[in-house]
Amino acid sequence: MTETTQDACAPVCAADFSIFGVKLHSTQVFFFNAGGHTASVGTKVLLDTEQGICLSEVVSLHTDSAEFKGKTDVIGTISGIAAAQDIAKDAENRLLAAEATAFCK
Repeated sequence: MTETTQDACAPVCAADFSIFGVKLHSTQVFFFNAGGHTASVGTKVLLDTEQGICLSEVVSLHTDSAEFKGKTDVIGTISGIAAAQDIAKDAENRLLAAEATAFCK
């Protein structure tokens, strides 16, 4: 598997990557098909999960989609690149969740 992270010394063409590694509310990385979207490490993306649409961040880029074929490692396809309003709504939702958690304690 070819994996890369952005490095100032080694420029990469984000269009060359077909699998994105993303973090979902934890430290575990999950793999999603790029779905034709172009992103780089640090790009915020939208994912359609069992809990609904969520915002996540690309943490790794992979070129060898054949290695993932037939495995459960790739669990879905990127729904889209997050817009500014998606990022703002996510921040608002996280604040509300923190307030609700504090209230319930």
